Amino acid sequence: MAITHDAVIAANHFGLGARPGELLQVNSDARGWLKPQVEGARATPTEVAQLVSSAQAFQQQLEVIRDQRAAKQAGDPAEIVNPKRRVILDLYLAQVAAPLSSCNT
Repeated sequence: MAITHDAVIAANHFGLGARPGELLQVNSDARGWLKPQVEGARATPTEVAQLVSSAQAFQQQLEVIRDQRAAKQAGDPAEIVNPKRRVILDLYLAQVAAPLSSCNT
C-alpha cells in the first residue's frame, strides 16, 4: 500500500513526525488520525504545568528591560543587568526543556 500525501502532511506538518509504522495507520484516515491529536483531552504534563505563565515571564522580561535602561543611564550595566538576564535565560531554558522532559513519561 502506498503512503498518501495526506498521511505524510498529517504526521509531519501538524506534529513531530510519525513513529515507526504509524504512517500506514495514518494513511487509512489522515484527518481521522489527526483530529483526536489536536482536540486531545490529555492532561498537561507536570513539567509544563509547573512553568511560570506567559504573563509572568513577560513581566519579568519587562523588568529586565527597565533595569537595563536604568543601569545604562547610571553607567554601570553589568552589576544590575547580568543577574537579571540569567533569570530570563533560566525561564527560557525551562520552557524549552519542559516538553522534552515530559516525553519520557
